[in-house]
Amino acid sequence: MKNFLLPAFAAVWLSLGTSASYAASLEVGSEAFQQQDYSKALQHLQPLAEQGNPDALYLLAQMYEKGKGVPLDKEKAKVYYQGAASQGNMDALNALRSLKNEDYRKELDALLPRATAGDAEAQNRLGKMYEFGQGTERNPEQAFHWYSMAATQNLPEGILNRGRCYNLAMGVNQNFHQAESDYRAAAQLGLDEAMFWLGAMYFNNHGEDKSDDADVIGYAWLKNAADKGHAIALKMISRLELKLTSEQLQRARNLAESIKAELNSKAS
Repeated sequence: MKNFLLPAFAAVWLSLGTSASYAASLEVGSEAFQQQDYSKALQHLQPLAEQGNPDALYLLAQMYEKGKGVPLDKEKAKVYYQGAASQGNMDALNALRSLKNEDYRKELDALLPRATAGDAEAQNRLGKMYEFGQGTERNPEQAFHWYSMAATQNLPEGILNRGRCYNLAMGVNQNFHQAESDYRAAAQLGLDEAMFWLGAMYFNNHGEDKSDDADVIGYAWLKNAADKGHAIALKMISRLELKLTSEQLQRARNLAESIKAELNSKAS
């Protein structure tokens, strides 16, 4: 029994010693960072960062972001911030957002003249940046404005995004009729995302077509999106397959094939 316990005791003792050394090295590295002794900080933090320590990753990211003791490298800083943020370090997450926003602001400045000059791709991208607050404050009205500008030029993504605005009352009054019209137009231009949103409208019983049960029509559109690789649509049709009767499911599959044939004929 004594011989059995000795290896286990040694392992625990070694583990405790390693943890203590690990913590001591992080403390030394952190103190060196605060004292702006970046050479010493790097010596202690780099090995810990390579082992995935979130605090070491965060400190090392700051060094690369500002070029303190290491060459200025914001891309490497983002990688380290991401590593720390993925482990719940909120300071790293906020720093990562700030760095990304710097890039977004540059992109925004470059997009504005192009969008104003009528570039549909730039207009759609600008709409997305206003929708999600990338490089600017979130502004649903501006998002709707730029999506609409892109949609009037028949850009599929612009039509889809304008439809989402009408569907979700984003920067404009909710209008399911207009949302469905835009989704159908974008779907006919081949966008699987539009097929998904159209199916989701019927899944939530907001569609206008009353030729069959809403779940049947929703399944048909979602099936077409799923066949193009849309992961969320695939999960939703799995739920519908449990809900629909065998007779409804057969109608839904037939309708899906009919829609696919119609879309293919318009694409050719």
